[in-house]
Amino acid sequence: MDPKFIRALGNLLQSDSVAAGSGTFYIFPVQRLALAVLCILLCAISKNAVFPVTVIAVELVRTALLPGDRISEVLLRPMIASLFTMLIMIPAAVTGYPSAFGTVTLKVFESVLVLVLLNESVSWKDLTGSFSALHLPDVFVYTLDGAVRYLVILGRFCTKLSEAVRIRTFRKTNWRKSGAGGIMGTVVLKSNEMTSSQYEAMVCRGFRGTYRVSPLRRRRFKDLTGRGKIANILYAGLFPVLLGFFFAV
Repeated sequence: MDPKFIRALGNLLQSDSVAAGSGTFYIFPVQRLALAVLCILLCAISKNAVFPVTVIAVELVRTALLPGDRISEVLLRPMIASLFTMLIMIPAAVTGYPSAFGTVTLKVFESVLVLVLLNESVSWKDLTGSFSALHLPDVFVYTLDGAVRYLVILGRFCTKLSEAVRIRTFRKTNWRKSGAGGIMGTVVLKSNEMTSSQYEAMVCRGFRGTYRVSPLRRRRFKDLTGRGKIANILYAGLFPVLLGFFFAV
């Protein structure tokens, strides 16, 4: 295993989307999450390719509005997922079901693209807060929020270890002598240590399964500006439009 792979893994783990949630046109994260789930659900049960293609076209327009350095990263993930799906669906195309080959590939591309754009617009903190607003169990919300936080910490730890190995390596090494196994083993031991520390801390604090989202992460409709209220009302109007278009096609 090459140290470059370890470094890439660390960058992946520590990547945490920072959403522009304090702008003029602030949209409540719970609305973004609900619309993304609705898009994926309707796309999954659609009987033809008209609905997925239309949603993909709208999402591509939205992608084009992102900064230039983010567009390639956003499109790379659904393209990889689509290529993997195409490989899996090759037997269906060969055995006489070419329509299923194209429809499933489009659905996978649409679903992954919607999730990637959701990650671009909503931070993990706001996303877990949305789960709490939807009255999901507190244990689920706490587990998800804590897992994301510690993935970020472990990602940074993994990146620092890989950089330390590269700095101390003065010759070209193969995968057997790269020290990648030691890095991964150290990360696993560090994760076990953090898990034990987290458990002991929650026991000392008398944790009983109740997890409250910080008030700083909550916003109310009356606290928004006039443009923010209009933006949220228009965004809420996308739900009936999406449902109406689904049943129309």
